[in-house]
Amino acid sequence: MMKDESIKKEEEDNRCRRMKSFNHSNIDLPACGAVVLQRRRLAAAAATCSYGGEQEEEGRRRVEKAAGEGDGVTTCCGGEVLRRRRAVEEKVAAAEKEAWTGLRDATGEEGKRGQIGYALLPMIARGAMLGRDQPVIIHMLDIEPNAEILEGVKMELMDGAFPLLKGVIATTDVIEACKGVDIAIMLGGFPLRKDDNKDLLFKNVGIYKAQASALEQHADSNCKVLVVANPANTNALILKEFAPSIPEENITSLARLDHNRALNQISEHLNVHVSGVKNVIIWGNHSSNVYPDANHATVNTGVGQKSAKELIADDHWLNTDFISNVQKRGQTIVKARRLSCAFSAASAVCDHMRDWILGTPKGTWVSMGVYSDGSYGIQPGLIFSFPVTCEKGVWSIVQGLKIDEFARERMDASQRELIDEKTVAYSSLHLFIPPMKNL
Repeated sequence: MMKDESIKKEEEDNRCRRMKSFNHSNIDLPACGAVVLQRRRLAAAAATCSYGGEQEEEGRRRVEKAAGEGDGVTTCCGGEVLRRRRAVEEKVAAAEKEAWTGLRDATGEEGKRGQIGYALLPMIARGAMLGRDQPVIIHMLDIEPNAEILEGVKMELMDGAFPLLKGVIATTDVIEACKGVDIAIMLGGFPLRKDDNKDLLFKNVGIYKAQASALEQHADSNCKVLVVANPANTNALILKEFAPSIPEENITSLARLDHNRALNQISEHLNVHVSGVKNVIIWGNHSSNVYPDANHATVNTGVGQKSAKELIADDHWLNTDFISNVQKRGQTIVKARRLSCAFSAASAVCDHMRDWILGTPKGTWVSMGVYSDGSYGIQPGLIFSFPVTCEKGVWSIVQGLKIDEFARERMDASQRELIDEKTVAYSSLHLFIPPMKNL
């Protein structure tokens, strides 16, 4: 009997500690690869460099080993489930800390090192993100082993003599990076490998828990967040779970790179300038199954706007090569340049934030991963890419668009994919926050 009472007391103590840590993370993880922007104090925490090769693979193995040893912990009962969960938490946290030295940028492909942060910083400093009249201060955040490299990047920014750049802070302290910021761009995370999205979700939980905690406690109350690190939609959802005070409409994921790629595909196919093409749509998840939709796109022919679908007059191309070209564009670039996409991704980040904050042109919509309100039959609460217009820092989903059977099938498939990811992510969250009913 005394033993049972001891176990109950241990369970209650653990419950209290865990519920306390929900909003105050006690996992000390560096927030590598976030870009945090503040219009007066623009904080950019960008993973500009990384270690690779054996260090990275060793880091992966440590996390995978820790995660593997935690299989099935939610099926245990009583004090044993608490002890096993605690053991898994400790192993995962330790593995993540060690694995950080191998992190690459968010869209780094297998065996490649991303350079999105490095490409993005001068764009911000030149006003490509917030406009040519908006002064900024950039906070750069990276992991401790990269502190010296970060100082070198700071020197380059200062030597650029950008008129809008009013200061640069290079830090490995997530609190210093997030303090008072207006905009946060999250570039960091474990890079996507072929067919490992579900494993990746588990690994990124700790990263986004720490970053969300810092943003919630130290960023501006109206901070706008853009998640770039894959799987971006669900990473954004994880961040939302651990930063409940940030408005749900202020947390978004990047769909603009796919959007821009779709614009370019139509531009090349019709031999027109890309600036004359608008209103493509990226529906759903940023994944290998991303669905670009040209049904509502228009082209400026010089004598007015014409339907892109009517000008192309080839439904087979629109339903096959157009889609696959957008889906595989990143892989094609990696194969050609031996490195992942950098400045095209950085440019898409600038486009996303500029349109969100400064507004979309009249008659034009863009694609953004946003919190679903149930529009177009998409489950509320998912981060799903929709066509949106923006005005005065507020996005609105475009309503009333006709959805044909082909588009419906692909939207539903993307929705199922996101629901599966959410299920896996939330089960991983239980390793850090056990639900009350399991205690």
